[in-house]
Amino acid sequence: MLQFVSPDDLKDKKPTPRFRLIILALVLVCLFGVGAFLLIPPVQAPTSKTHEVTLDGNAMSPTYLKGSRLIYEPRLQYMQGDVIVFHDPQQQQERVRRVVATAGQTLQINSGVLFVNGVQVVEPYLATKSNRDFPIITVPVGAVFVLGDNRDNSLDSRDFGAVPLSNILGAIKG
Repeated sequence: MLQFVSPDDLKDKKPTPRFRLIILALVLVCLFGVGAFLLIPPVQAPTSKTHEVTLDGNAMSPTYLKGSRLIYEPRLQYMQGDVIVFHDPQQQQERVRRVVATAGQTLQINSGVLFVNGVQVVEPYLATKSNRDFPIITVPVGAVFVLGDNRDNSLDSRDFGAVPLSNILGAIKG
């Protein structure tokens, strides 16, 4: 049965030891919970290391313009169509180019049209077609063949050969 008590009846009553113990336990649980939250770092999913490169030329125009800041990350594998950042040991600088063929693939450029394994590659990222030809070659194992999107204004694998995978720093994100 419920019994109603007026506030005047509670004035002279002191909390029982059991009530005090319950309140103390609740306070301690709250303090330890907050303390643990502040002291224990949150678990985070592992993330890959990303890096930034700034384009210093127009070789990737119109896809990326001179001065563009691009984010790249290392990968285990690079595929046809990836835009990569690689170290050019001859010029001692980083370059950004598109992978057009990978190890074991044959490629040829005839009247500005790229063929990989004898099949014409559709390249919607090109603003203009180059008139520069390139003879048929097979990309060596452990390398990729790269071209700039601005073919007439690009120093690429047509000039310095296939890029060894060990020289690739990463692929552009996005």
